[in-house]
Amino acid sequence: MKNLTLVTLLTATLGLGACANMSALQTAETLDEGKGEFAAGFGYINHKAIVSSDAESEASAPYMEFQYRRGLMKNLDAGIKATLIGTGGADVKYQFVDGEKFDMAVGTSLAYMSVSSGGGTSVDGEETSVESKSTVIDWTIPLYLSTPVSETVTLYGSPKYMLRKATGGDALNILGATAGVKWGKESGVMIETSYGKALGDSAFQSMQYNAAFFFNADSWL
Repeated sequence: MKNLTLVTLLTATLGLGACANMSALQTAETLDEGKGEFAAGFGYINHKAIVSSDAESEASAPYMEFQYRRGLMKNLDAGIKATLIGTGGADVKYQFVDGEKFDMAVGTSLAYMSVSSGGGTSVDGEETSVESKSTVIDWTIPLYLSTPVSETVTLYGSPKYMLRKATGGDALNILGATAGVKWGKESGVMIETSYGKALGDSAFQSMQYNAAFFFNADSWL
């Protein structure tokens, strides 16, 4: 049974870590009204969770993510993002500082994932199987900061608060931040890293690195 518990913890941690995706894939500058932008990229995540003194899991995994953003009106845009292993989410962002050398925006996002894990064990010579399923919802409030260093290069950062609630579990309060650089105007690449750590007694923490290509989506729609 102990082996089953460890396998279940490890599998769940992999899945839940994908749900706790803290990538930004955007600067503080919102898209113009009616303008669309696609982004597609890949990354690597490492996370750990200590449930008790004798139950600890740590896992790393690559992932892919796809995002579409569109300007809704002046200083307001929204996006949808899909991350493989299987997270789906949506966000909205409002830019309240539009300076020549500095931009600032605030947003909110909601992500969802369903995780199944299971394994077999032997009890008195008989093989049995146990499967568990958990639904995870992440609500994130990020602050976006960015500054252009040239016509084609922008540095950006995004401190954020995340509230995670899993079926049958207590809510996790996570603080984290993303730092990245964006090359290009209508198309280019974004490279960033993110870190998050749970507050309180929980030992959950996550570190991820990702890169994505972005391009103007107006000609596609």
